[in-house]
Amino acid sequence: MKIPSKLLAYESPMEKDTRAVEASYLPPKKRLRSYMEIPSKFLAIRQCEPPVKKHAKPTRVVETTSLPSKKRMHSGADWSYLHKDMLEEIAARVAAFDVVDYLKFRDVCTSWRSAFVEGKKKLPSLIPWIFSYDSADKRIGVEEHKFKYSLVNPFNNKLQWLNSWRVRTEYCGGSSKGWILMADWNKSNEVHLLNPLTNMQVPLPSIRQPYMIENVVLSSPPISGDDESCVVMAIVCDRSRGCAKWQLAFCKPGDDIWTMIGGQLPHYVDITYCNGLFYVLSYNEILAVFCDACKCGPSPKPIEICKLPESVRGNRCHLVESSGDLLLISVKIYNKKVTILKVDLIRQKWLEVTNIGDQTVFVSDHNSISMLASTHPLNKPNCIYLGYFDWLGIYNLKDASYEAFLCNRRIRGTECTWITPSPW
Repeated sequence: MKIPSKLLAYESPMEKDTRAVEASYLPPKKRLRSYMEIPSKFLAIRQCEPPVKKHAKPTRVVETTSLPSKKRMHSGADWSYLHKDMLEEIAARVAAFDVVDYLKFRDVCTSWRSAFVEGKKKLPSLIPWIFSYDSADKRIGVEEHKFKYSLVNPFNNKLQWLNSWRVRTEYCGGSSKGWILMADWNKSNEVHLLNPLTNMQVPLPSIRQPYMIENVVLSSPPISGDDESCVVMAIVCDRSRGCAKWQLAFCKPGDDIWTMIGGQLPHYVDITYCNGLFYVLSYNEILAVFCDACKCGPSPKPIEICKLPESVRGNRCHLVESSGDLLLISVKIYNKKVTILKVDLIRQKWLEVTNIGDQTVFVSDHNSISMLASTHPLNKPNCIYLGYFDWLGIYNLKDASYEAFLCNRRIRGTECTWITPSPW
């Protein structure tokens, strides 16, 4: 029996409702596009260009018209032929933050090194680093001394072990003008100035026990081994009579002996060079001038200028030249307070300074440095950077606040001195 088609297509109301509910729970079917429905402009690109990787870098053809045709490269420019002005600008930016990176940057190729030698005058003022050395074995009677030395950039906490002299038998007698005085106390008794970056050495007269160099200042950086313009002035400790006594001595590169300076001022504690003259501070708080660098005779004697005020006596006191002025930085240990005095050489009196403006001063027991804060982006103006073996921090004169700066833990408890690295 044949059933009419209209009866087969019949759907009851209940079946319609059931099918509608099921359809509401099913995701809509996507309409499939056939290959022929893709626009022809996309098909043209698909046929002509190969597929490009997601993270692939496009190849760029660099045409350097200033170079010979053989020097033209398809993967990049020849960096050894970088323009001199651009090279000096990059070098200045690298040297401003890390002089060790500057040395590595300079030694990339011979053309770069020659360009840096010609443009060294355009470099900015290099920021002082902390020269740290372990002086635990600095004792009389020990036959073999060994000291560990390192350079630390206090602004990025980067420590540099210098492999050529990481462990040496010489002790450090202070630093000045980017040079360190090294003295061998074991056998040879040799003394020399050392540039820690270039490893260049300038020999000085030897010094024997029981004399020991505690501090040093240079009138100018040494150019050669017999530089007459460089006067080396040192505070020498004499321990021959059972108790320490500090004296002054000076020499020039090429001299055979150190010249001792007499006088009535005992126990010298700090020394500096300012406007062609050497100034010294004695243990009994007397400031004296004693020698012209160009006229250091056989027996110069100190001349008293003035005594320190009662308010700063007993503190850690440091002499430093700052923009032609002679300053005294007085540091109280127990309350971390810093006082600055400027000497009036005409009236022979001290004047208190509460603001040093754009100056930044770095002080330590063995060397103090002053520089313009605007010459370096990391310097803080009107601040004193303190570098002691037990105390590393920054004192702000504006609000009399103190903050400790992070420094490598390996130099804590060691002798520290500030040094301005010199790559030349």
